Amino acid sequence: MLRWLNNLSVSLKLGLGFSLVLALTLTLVITAWSAMDTLIKRSNWTQAITQLNTLTTDMRISRLQYMLTQGDEASASKVLNNLQQMEQQQDSILASFKDPTNLRLLHQHKALTQNDYRQAFDDMRQGYAQASSAHQQLEKAAAEASTQLQPLHQQLLQSTASDSPIRDLDTYWQVVSAIQQARIDTRSLTYGARAELADKAISSTDTALTELKRLQSEIHGVDVTQIAPLQSSLSAYRQAIDSYTQALRRISAARQEMTVRTNDVLSVINELYQLQISRRDSESHSAVTTLLSTAALAILLGILAAWAINRQIVPSLRQTVTQLRRIAEGDLSQQISVERRDEVGMLQQGLQQTNDRLRELIGHISSGVGQLASAAEELSAVTEQTRNGVLNQKDETHLVATAMNEMTATVNDVALNAERAANAANQAAQQAHSSDTVVARTVSSMDRLAAEVERSVQSMASLKAESNQIGSVLDVIKTVAEQTNLLALNAAIEAARAGEAGRGFAVVADEVRGLAQRTQQSTAEIEALIAALQRRANDTALIMQDSRTLTEQTVTLARDTGTALTAISRAIGDIQDMNQQIATAAEQQSTVAEEINRSVENVREVADQTATASAQTAQSSTQLASLGGDLQQLVGRFAL
Repeated sequence: MLRWLNNLSVSLKLGLGFSLVLALTLTLVITAWSAMDTLIKRSNWTQAITQLNTLTTDMRISRLQYMLTQGDEASASKVLNNLQQMEQQQDSILASFKDPTNLRLLHQHKALTQNDYRQAFDDMRQGYAQASSAHQQLEKAAAEASTQLQPLHQQLLQSTASDSPIRDLDTYWQVVSAIQQARIDTRSLTYGARAELADKAISSTDTALTELKRLQSEIHGVDVTQIAPLQSSLSAYRQAIDSYTQALRRISAARQEMTVRTNDVLSVINELYQLQISRRDSESHSAVTTLLSTAALAILLGILAAWAINRQIVPSLRQTVTQLRRIAEGDLSQQISVERRDEVGMLQQGLQQTNDRLRELIGHISSGVGQLASAAEELSAVTEQTRNGVLNQKDETHLVATAMNEMTATVNDVALNAERAANAANQAAQQAHSSDTVVARTVSSMDRLAAEVERSVQSMASLKAESNQIGSVLDVIKTVAEQTNLLALNAAIEAARAGEAGRGFAVVADEVRGLAQRTQQSTAEIEALIAALQRRANDTALIMQDSRTLTEQTVTLARDTGTALTAISRAIGDIQDMNQQIATAAEQQSTVAEEINRSVENVREVADQTATASAQTAQSSTQLASLGGDLQQLVGRFAL
C-alpha cells in the first residue's frame, strides 16, 4: 500500500513532511491572527460604545447645566453640540457593525437620542422660552400695578365725599397688602420654579382682585376709571402666572421625559456593552479552543510525519550500513535485492555495483600477482649488474670533476684579484676626485672668509671712528655738567643771600648741583668705557689684519693642493684602465672554466643519479617481490 511512498525521493518525503508541518503552522498562525483581529475589533467596538456612554453622561451634565441656568442659550448650544457628537459617533459605529442585534440596538439608541431626547429637549427649550416671556409679563404687570396705585392713593387722601375715608384707606391698604402678597408668592414661584407653588401665587392674585373689586364698590368720591387699569394689570398678572405655570409644567414633563430617555439610552448602551463583552468572551474561548485544537493536530501530524519518514529511511540505511561492514570485512559474496526507487535505493544499487566490481577486480589481481613476483626477481638480477657498472663510472667522473674544480678556483682567484685591484683604483680615483672637490670648496670658503675678514676690518674702522665721535659728545656733556654745577652753586649763593625767601630755591639748587655732579661722574665712567672700547677695537683691527694675511696665504696653498690632486686623479685613471683590461681577461677565463666545470658537474650528477636510480631500482625490485607476496596474502582474505 505504501510502495508509492517508498519510490518517492528522500527530498520529496522530507518536503512533504515539513510542508505538512508548515501548513499546520500556517493554519495556526492564520487562526491566531484572525482571533487577534476579531478581539481587537471587538475591543475597538467596546471602546466606541464606552465613548457613547461618555457622550451620554456629558449630554446629561450639559442638560443639567442648562436647567440650572434657567434656559441659557449658551448651555443649550452645549446640549445640541453633545447631541451632534453623539450622532457622529453613532454613524461611525453603525458603519463598522454588521451583526443584526448590534444594529438593532444601535438604531434604537439613535432613535432615543436623536428623536425622543431631542424632541423632549426642544419642548424644554420652548417651555423655558414661554417661562421667560411669562416672567417678563409678570414684571411688566407688577410695575404697571405699582405705578397705578399711587394716583389712587392720592385721590383717596384728597377725597371728602366719603363718609368714612378711614375705612376706604383701610380697604385700599388691604388691596395693596393682597397685591404685595401676590408678588411675594409669585417670586417664590419663579425662584422655586416648581408648579406646585403656583396655586399659592394664583390664590394670592385672586385675593388681590377680590379686594380690588370690594374697594371699587365701597369707596365714593373717587373716579372709578382709576381702578379699571389697575384691575386690568392684575388680570394680566394673573394670566402671566397661568402661562408661567404652564411653562413650568411643560419643563417638568420634558425633564421627566429626558430623564426616562436618558435611562433608556443608558440601558441600551449597557445592553450593547454587555453583548460585546459576552461575544468577546465567546470569541476568545472559541479562539483558544481553535488554537489548542490546531496546535494539538499539528503536533500529532508532525509526530506521524516524523514516524513515517523514519520508517521509510532508517531501516534501509541500517541495511546499507550492514552491507558496507561486510564489504569492509572482505565478504564480497553477498547479493542485495533492491526494490526502492528513491535515493536510498540508488545508494543500495550503487553499493551492489561496487561489490560486484570489487569482486571482479580482486579476481584479476589474484591471477596477476604470481606473474608480478617472477618478473620482479628477474628485474632485481639485471638491476644489480647495472648498479656495479654505474658505480665505476661514478668514481672516474668524480676524479675529473675534482681537477676541474681546482682549475676553476685558480682562475677565479686571478679574476678576483684583478677585480680587487680595479676596485682599489676606482676608490682611489673617487677619493682623489672627492679631495679635489673638497679643496675647491675650501678655496671658495677661504675666499669668502677673506672677504668677510676684509668687511670686519672695515667695520672695526667704522667702530673706532664712531667711538671717537662718542668721546666728543661726552666732552660736550661734561662741559655742560660743569657749567650746570657752577650755575647751581651761584643759585645756592643767591638763595643764601635771599634768606628765608630763597630757602626753597636753595633746595632746588642743591638738587641740580647733585644731578650735575652725578652727570660728571657718569660721563667720566662712560669716557673710561669708551677709551677701553677704543683700545679693544684697535687690538681687534690689528688681529683682523693678520687674519686676512693668513687667509690669503691659505687660499694660495689650497689652490696648489687642488692642482696636485688633479694630476693624481689622471694617473689613477690610467691605472684603472689597465686594471679593467686585466679583469676582463680574467673574467673570460673564469667563464670558460666555469662552463667546463658545469659540464663535468652535470656528468657527475648524471652518474650519481644513475647510481642512485640503479640502487633504487634494485631496492624497488626487492620491494616489488615482497609486495607480490603481500598481495597474494591480502587477496586471500576476500571471499569471492
